Amino acid sequence: MRHRELTGVWRIGVRGLMGPIAVGCALLVAGLATTGSLMAEGGGIDFEEELAFRQAVERIGPSVVRIETVGGLDRIGEQRLGTGATTGLVVGAEGWILTSSFNFLGKPTGIIVVLPEGEKLAAKVVASDLSCHLTLLKIDKSGLPVPRGVPRAQWRVGQWAIAIGRSYASPAPSLSAGILSAVDRIHGKALQTDAKVSPVNYGGPLVDLQGDVLGILVPLSPDGKDDLAGIEWYDSGIGFAIPLERIERVLPRLQAGEDLIPGLAGFSLKNPKRDGTIVERVRAGSPAFQAGIRSGDRIVELDGKLMRRDAQMRQVLGGKYAGDPVRVRYQRGEATEEVELTLAGKLAAYEMPALGVLLKKDDGKEGGLTVRGIVPGSAAAEAGLQGGDRI
Repeated sequence: MRHRELTGVWRIGVRGLMGPIAVGCALLVAGLATTGSLMAEGGGIDFEEELAFRQAVERIGPSVVRIETVGGLDRIGEQRLGTGATTGLVVGAEGWILTSSFNFLGKPTGIIVVLPEGEKLAAKVVASDLSCHLTLLKIDKSGLPVPRGVPRAQWRVGQWAIAIGRSYASPAPSLSAGILSAVDRIHGKALQTDAKVSPVNYGGPLVDLQGDVLGILVPLSPDGKDDLAGIEWYDSGIGFAIPLERIERVLPRLQAGEDLIPGLAGFSLKNPKRDGTIVERVRAGSPAFQAGIRSGDRIVELDGKLMRRDAQMRQVLGGKYAGDPVRVRYQRGEATEEVELTLAGKLAAYEMPALGVLLKKDDGKEGGLTVRGIVPGSAAAEAGLQGGDRI
């Protein structure tokens, strides 16, 4: 991990925001008004790195806001929730702010966005991306500075990555410097960094040395799906950010007030932890069922990508939402079929079939059972069965 202590920068301990969870250290940058205040004696790589960090923070700083909440719950289950301020990022000049949904788990009664210059504005929740744990806010303000994103073609594993937050009563944001550790993590949804990521900077940007945005910091877990999944890795050297490139693709839908829900196909695989894509079960009525996929079929391709294992399928489906189409090529025996299905937001629970016949207790007679009554509107009623009939 390539963390360095920076001239004019000190470490502070941030504790208590998560109750029993001790939020780790963050780097608070002071004196960012001008880069001319840097001490240039000696020069060298340490000075150049320090200068680059400061310039990156100066560039992104005007787009990073503080988010304060009022009221709401103080715990979920046994876990206490934080009461401190958190972070958000400007994603639209007309008052659009994006942040981590984690910041609102307490269901606050009020949300306030504090701009870098100190102006406080009431915010309302517009929509959420439930797959990526992001929430879009709207404030009554125009002319906000929108940061520039880093396109996927410029992502480099091992490049510097800076986690930015603005949860302190300071004119300058906080930062933690690390590297971009991996891409396409958490089923293809996230970038991974070893920069320290904590509740204090959830919702803030992960930026490169130019101050351009790689992604927005959120707590995520490969397996956990509950509201608190991912926070156990705070300040651990394993942090995640949703790429801004992905966010920009769905931002118009969020701005229109559409909540984005993870897409479900409705089938599961045999031995998903091993290689192979043989379908074990298909939920009745699901998109996969309606498309004709059945138990025993082998999934060959999804959206033109060859599938050999469950992890590859999760990578493709991780980028999809309810309502999105998916092309599926599957093999049944010697035949291969290609279908398109539309992912669902939820799968209807399976209902056991019922004939609608109420039977009398065994009357000792052989050769059938006596009907005691018929449930109105049932299949038996529609077929004309009546009380007293023998089945």
